[in-house]
Amino acid sequence: MIRPGLAALLVPLLVGCDGATPGPPSRVWTLFDLVGASETTPVAPGAFELVPGGMPTGAFIVRSPNQDDPKIPVRLAFHDKQRAAYVTTEVWGNFPAVWLQPMYVFVTGYDPKTGWMRLKENGVNVGAVFSVGPNSRFYSPFWKVSYVQVPDGTPSTKYQSVRAILDAKLPLFPGPGRLCVLSPAGIPVDITTQPAAGLLGIQVGSPTPSKGWVDGAEVSVLDFGADRFTWDDDLVIHDQPLFMFFARGPDGTWQFTGAPSVGGPGGRPPSAPGNRPAFGSLWRLVGVKLGPGAGIALPDPTTKDAEHMVGLGIRVEKVDPKAEQAFKVTANAACFDAGIATCTFLDSQAEIEKAVPTGIVPSQILVTCPFVTFNGMKVP
Repeated sequence: MIRPGLAALLVPLLVGCDGATPGPPSRVWTLFDLVGASETTPVAPGAFELVPGGMPTGAFIVRSPNQDDPKIPVRLAFHDKQRAAYVTTEVWGNFPAVWLQPMYVFVTGYDPKTGWMRLKENGVNVGAVFSVGPNSRFYSPFWKVSYVQVPDGTPSTKYQSVRAILDAKLPLFPGPGRLCVLSPAGIPVDITTQPAAGLLGIQVGSPTPSKGWVDGAEVSVLDFGADRFTWDDDLVIHDQPLFMFFARGPDGTWQFTGAPSVGGPGGRPPSAPGNRPAFGSLWRLVGVKLGPGAGIALPDPTTKDAEHMVGLGIRVEKVDPKAEQAFKVTANAACFDAGIATCTFLDSQAEIEKAVPTGIVPSQILVTCPFVTFNGMKVP
């Protein structure tokens, strides 16, 4: 479930939902932008036909009632019928693509058994140098690692910019792609914002906090690890569709239901060695228009989210929280009368395209949403 009240938070922004509006100039919203905005500040207005006023910042960052202590919430989702969860760290509105950028990791040598040996200072890995900061339109958290070989004992303050590295003509060696989000210091991933995670008993992973450098300035980093995405020959990151469910409200406008999203492969073969997805870190938001008669299976039909769905004409069926069908949407809730086992649920891209082929509405919004849970297990 997204979180109590989030669906209602979207309602004031859903004005004129029956037609697309001209998109504003392209823009990226980083974690710095999202944390610095109020809960209702619109993000990516004009980039999504079903939410022309933009999505509220509260969809991506949660705060305590007095508006301090911002956290990155965990969102329940499904992928290929399996339970998953993700976090959102960046949003691109009306961007044609997101590009790979170079980062530099300091090493002292290579061991054939253990791989590259990181430069350490006081037992801690020396921070990487990033080529683009969060204030640039070209910033992205998708990096191509170059290993920079330096002598053991090199101080962490010696090379703090790309220019310093290149001017020193240090040996460089190609490395993997790595997902590293530049972020405000100390912002955590908060599992408590996803009560369904504990309810369902799924495990949730978390990025590793570290430090790095951009043009001589120290930055905080949330490191989601290597091999979390792929790219093409033009260094454009491959994106996949993330389906969000909408239904018509009493006033006739399309409103976000609050149901968990569904990630699709988007025509690319999924790969997740060691339960670590090499895809799905960059998604394109896609709306799914539910028709009359849709339903959802929920463990608790009395929550605010459940009440919101009922107000949109969605039938809510109570199920055990450990049931396979929990939190899943169906296009035909009449199946509940014959028993929930007879229902076909919209829990994969294939099922969505089969059940509502004319109700799929792609947006011009790209989001960084790396999995922290995949197939119900923690992403290491």
